[in-house]
Amino acid sequence: MRPCFLAFTVAVSLAGPTTASTVFSQTWTTGFADNGVVPDGNPLGWWDSRTLSGVPIASLSDVTVSLSVAGGNVGDLFVYLSNGSHAAILLNRPGKTAADDFGFPDENFTASFHDSGPLGDSHLSFTGPNLSLHGIWEPDGRLADPYAVLDTSPRTNFLSGFNSFPADGTWTLFVADMVGGGSGPTVTSWSLSLASNDSPTAVPEPTATLTPALAWASLILSRRRSRSV
Repeated sequence: MRPCFLAFTVAVSLAGPTTASTVFSQTWTTGFADNGVVPDGNPLGWWDSRTLSGVPIASLSDVTVSLSVAGGNVGDLFVYLSNGSHAAILLNRPGKTAADDFGFPDENFTASFHDSGPLGDSHLSFTGPNLSLHGIWEPDGRLADPYAVLDTSPRTNFLSGFNSFPADGTWTLFVADMVGGGSGPTVTSWSLSLASNDSPTAVPEPTATLTPALAWASLILSRRRSRSV
């Protein structure tokens, strides 16, 4: 898929003779597979991969991802962002607990995710009127089987895991609707905001790249359930 560069912003400000701050932002709204429609009740999900090049950030120190989705139930969703070396779990069946196997019933949202999001842990609070106000949540972070994840599952996979890696490379947004019986949601846009507060340093070598179609199974490292496509 050819990357569609719809928004491109790079700002560099000098804070001293050897300190630089660089911020890069980009938004995608077109060129999505299946027009952004996520298959209902299919753990193989939907993904969109975009390759960045020439971004003057050799060592990331801050990552924010934003996402707009129409339809679907947020409690059905498993969403992560990967650069092939790390995956940050943005949503993992928000609202799912031992007492509620389905999670939050809300439909439609425009949201951002940052490790210091003022609206808190998305698994506990990704519901209500803030979903339509472009609120900022902490990523879920729970690297757990979406069928078995609970609010008590450990949180390990945050956006800070991208820190020290370069901005350049292929970034993949993965979205799966894990519960059938309705209609799958539609991704209408997503964006990245990447920043570095340091001068460029040595770039770490990337590790093995995730295969998007099976990535959720690779990430949770647990049993797979077969579902028809």
